[in-house]
Amino acid sequence: MDIILTLVASVLLIIGFFVICRASDDEDDQEEPGDEAGHS
Repeated sequence: MDIILTLVASVLLIIGFFVICRASDDEDDQEEPGDEAGHS
């Protein structure tokens, strides 16, 4: 069971990291320069 939990955790971490990277990329693309891009 430990192996299964480890595999699930690893997959979730990889997917989460990938999603965060894509989300950051999309946000960076959508933000127009000079429009308070530094202000979230």
